[in-house]
Amino acid sequence: MSKEKFLPINLLLLLKKHKITQKKLAEKINAEESVVSNWLTGKTKPTEKSISKLISLFKLPKDYFFCDFQKEDNENNNKKLKVKDYEISVLKDEIKFLKERIKFLEKELNKKK
Repeated sequence: MSKEKFLPINLLLLLKKHKITQKKLAEKINAEESVVSNWLTGKTKPTEKSISKLISLFKLPKDYFFCDFQKEDNENNNKKLKVKDYEISVLKDEIKFLKERIKFLEKELNKKK
């Protein structure tokens, strides 16, 4: 893993998408909440064992969590694209959820008028 860099933002997006708190993730993978927090802030990176647990939990390839930035070949570019595609998908889901939430709140507000 020496050439690979952990991407904390991707783990954060997963937590948001699945509506899982840091504490809940820590429980699911048998880790301390502070350890998960350190991953998300980039202070530390997960061990191979923790990465394996994340892969199993989220059913994603290891490439989702790591990307080799030192290689500039097609394989690496494809990995980056897959990560970006997933981020876009998560953001689209968030936008959809927020639009539905706004509609709901507008209806509730109109009821009170």
